[in-house]
Amino acid sequence: MEDLLMDGSQSSMRENEFIRAYNTLCSDDKKEEEQYFWHGKDKGMSAEEFFEINKDGAQMNIPSALCDLGYCYECAIGTQMDMEKAFQAYKRAAELEDAVGLESVGRFYENAITVEKDLQKAFTFYEKSANRGDGVGMLRLGCCYLNGIGTKTNEETAFDLFVKSAYFGCIGAVEKIKYCLKKGIGVKRDKQKANELDKIVSQNCAVDAMNVLKELYKEHGIM
Repeated sequence: MEDLLMDGSQSSMRENEFIRAYNTLCSDDKKEEEQYFWHGKDKGMSAEEFFEINKDGAQMNIPSALCDLGYCYECAIGTQMDMEKAFQAYKRAAELEDAVGLESVGRFYENAITVEKDLQKAFTFYEKSANRGDGVGMLRLGCCYLNGIGTKTNEETAFDLFVKSAYFGCIGAVEKIKYCLKKGIGVKRDKQKANELDKIVSQNCAVDAMNVLKELYKEHGIM
């Protein structure tokens, strides 16, 4: 996997992304039907309007619109669920080297959604997504290394990817980090740090969570 080196401005941007994502995840008043506005969409827009705008953008081969269109078809947002159309939208985005599109195509191959199951293809797409800086792609690639999906098991690489993923704004990676710390998977067992993360998560403190991740990031030579 390519090194993802960041200058000060990029590092600050990732911290802000993490904090926004963390606060969104922990928000009690976040409505389920508003999940498709995670990427900064106008929350005043209806699901149907969101679908139509992204459909228009997809016709112009705008990668982000293709990904959002795929998400609309996958989750029945503003339209009927159609997993084949979702895959085709994600595939077009992946062909444009979009990180989210690459991760989504990998997920379809891993779970045999409208395509034949192919774990090696899934791994390849996740790796490409991770190399382009997508936090979810890093998380899924880490899971591949942890569980030997499409590649050989490598617990150290898996843990490093989970830390990168969390730092790049993927909240799901925090649970993986806690699990690895508690069990000593790919890292020296550190129940104190795992419990510290547990406490931080329970208190919904994004800044403290980021500080712990920074420490882990530096310890593993990622930053």
